[in-house]
Amino acid sequence: MISLDTSFVVELLREAAARREGPATRRLAAAGDEALALSVFVLCELEAGAARARDTEGERARVAQVVARCEVLYPDERFPSLYGGVAARLLGRGRRPPVMDILIGLSSALAGATLITRERRGFTDIPDLRVERV
Repeated sequence: MISLDTSFVVELLREAAARREGPATRRLAAAGDEALALSVFVLCELEAGAARARDTEGERARVAQVVARCEVLYPDERFPSLYGGVAARLLGRGRRPPVMDILIGLSSALAGATLITRERRGFTDIPDLRVERV
């Protein structure tokens, strides 16, 4: 299973709007029939972006096209303690926890999915998370 990060979906939407095939479009095509997923937290970030767009309804429609192809990953009872452990480790090192990145990464890790992202920095401290940067 492949889990799509917000940064990857945003790049995919940009490529589609520009009608060009870029790295995000090529990576998604290479996935073939592999199951696609995204965290409910990615949906929240995408919705926030759509709400700020000039054409809010148009942007929501573009996001919905991507979401329709994906399983949505929701948190379960394991989330609070796992999040607490990651956040505590970061705070112990004097770092502020990147809340949404931890939640998105935990969603992917718990689903056994590889997280596809355009960035890597917020996901390095999440145990058992496989990350692919595109």
